[in-house]
Amino acid sequence: MKTLTYCTALYSKQAYCQKERVEAFNQAYMKALEDDIEIHVQTLVNNSPRKFCTDLIRMHMKDARFPYNLCDYGKLNYETSYERKEYDWLVVDKKGNKVDTEESGVEMWSVVHQNIYRLLAHMFNLGIDYAVEKNFDYFGILSGDQILPPEHPAALIRFLEDHPQAGLASALAFFDSSRKEIVCKGKIREYMIPLIIIRERPEETEAETQARREWIFANLLPHPENGMRGMEFCEVDAVGTGGAIIPRKVFTKLKFDEMLFEKAGMGDDVGYCYDIKDKLGLKVYSVPTVMMKNRYPDGQLY
Repeated sequence: MKTLTYCTALYSKQAYCQKERVEAFNQAYMKALEDDIEIHVQTLVNNSPRKFCTDLIRMHMKDARFPYNLCDYGKLNYETSYERKEYDWLVVDKKGNKVDTEESGVEMWSVVHQNIYRLLAHMFNLGIDYAVEKNFDYFGILSGDQILPPEHPAALIRFLEDHPQAGLASALAFFDSSRKEIVCKGKIREYMIPLIIIRERPEETEAETQARREWIFANLLPHPENGMRGMEFCEVDAVGTGGAIIPRKVFTKLKFDEMLFEKAGMGDDVGYCYDIKDKLGLKVYSVPTVMMKNRYPDGQLY
């Protein structure tokens, strides 16, 4: 049986959808067992002053059918050789303004980190340590508000097995409702920006890269102008790693660069994908036939 662990770095403001996430994990767990895959879940939560997030997760996890590991980032509950680092935290109110934690009578809305990329990279590295220690075959990453579709584990693992040159496969996700206009077959058309990056090739001009990028964005998903035939998969240079599955041959060799944003001004997920391609010589794929939904407070799915 193949084993897969999903790692989620969760924040207080994402905790509202955790009941729905547990139900989705239960469905995916049962579906995956049919495909000879065992799912484990590790949830890494921040050390919120009110422990709101941790307590809420524990309340919902009583309904979990799948094996899980709940880890407070401030009080790790599994052995790891990875050094814990200290970071500066901010408590903010509903308007995003900093709150004095000693001030009484102020409703605390969320705990945020002053350098989100550095923190996320560290938390996912803790997850990788755990996956290596427990000898998992695959390591998956989910954002704290993503709802796991039942077909996600089997579909992406099957894709990775069918494409041995793949170092990462990701479900298709989007930026937050942002839309752009492009010219497709002579017509102006709106499209949502997929969470993928297409780099310029050495032999390309900037205009050629942009034209290739827009063609990919326009043809990823079924649409009347492409005969309702979207792509089954697409090689890209980087993806947002929320919704991605990474094989053991990669996560035992690579970790996320915690200082990448300071050094290069890019996110930890982008740097990780670049390392898969540039250091390991493997490929990164977006698989649009698997869609990853995000849940937002207004109840909309996209």
